[in-house]
Amino acid sequence: MKRLIWIVGVFALLYGGYWFVGRSGIQTGAETMLTEMRDDGWTVDYADLSTRGFPSRFDTTLTDVTLFDPATMSGWTGDWLQVFALSYRPNEVIALFPPYQVLTLGGEEFRLETSDMRASAAVRAATSLPFDRATLDMQAPRLNGPDDAWQIAASRILIALRDTRVETNTYDIFAEVESLALPTDIRLMLDPDAALPQVIRLARLDGNLSLSHPVDRFAGDAPVDVTGISLREFALGWGDLEFRAVGDVVADASGFASGTVTLTLRRWQEVLDLLVRAGMVQENASFTIAAMAQNIDATPTDPDLLTLEVTMVNGLMNIGGLPVGTAPLLR
Repeated sequence: MKRLIWIVGVFALLYGGYWFVGRSGIQTGAETMLTEMRDDGWTVDYADLSTRGFPSRFDTTLTDVTLFDPATMSGWTGDWLQVFALSYRPNEVIALFPPYQVLTLGGEEFRLETSDMRASAAVRAATSLPFDRATLDMQAPRLNGPDDAWQIAASRILIALRDTRVETNTYDIFAEVESLALPTDIRLMLDPDAALPQVIRLARLDGNLSLSHPVDRFAGDAPVDVTGISLREFALGWGDLEFRAVGDVVADASGFASGTVTLTLRRWQEVLDLLVRAGMVQENASFTIAAMAQNIDATPTDPDLLTLEVTMVNGLMNIGGLPVGTAPLLR
């Protein structure tokens, strides 16, 4: 029994030493990163930086934080920022954000309010620290622009990324926005007759990205470009209008998307008008699409449903061999 107690005591001392060494490393690393940001010209202000959580966690808290880059006139301000990690799994972290934050973009201040906002990320245990997975979850986000009349809100925003571990430099991506309310001016631009509900019930993206380089600790050494996108589903539901896209595209030599995407439109006439107002389809091409609709997909039992294939080649989107717009630029 005495020997067992002695072994447990030694283990406890070793583990305690590990925690304090780990805490010192985290504290020093955070302070070094903030100092380097100052050296790069950033404004970095905070009231306190501390790491607690003995014995099972590393809980790091920054209070009264202001980070601002005068070169891009962008920054972030919050009352606090917390980052948590289990002491026996330091390669996985969870970050909690305050309910009120100020984002500065191009010198303009935007106020972000949420009922709960958290992010998580994990890297694999290797010298290059390759990215494994990450999520961002915002409950009841509301973003107010410099003008209080400008506001975008949702009931929830979820974004998730993970390494597929199947193909080199490919990452699954999932994003979903529930009950999205656009700023009034943008909503009226897309729906000038105010015929649609004020809230877009669902927007979803499910697919994967192929990149030119892996996402790891060396990713900042060279530009990381998108080389391909595989869409399992891109969907938008706004009132009775539905838009869905499925397909695969790659970046051509000029960076434009090249490939074929299948679109499914419910109440396709209204969806087509919306795409024109959003600048995704040229106005003169919409008349061609409307004229071709019956030949593209005759659905007598459901005339409001249209399915068509969009081919992207040489920087143009084509339907039935006729150009209808510019292909998306991937890089």
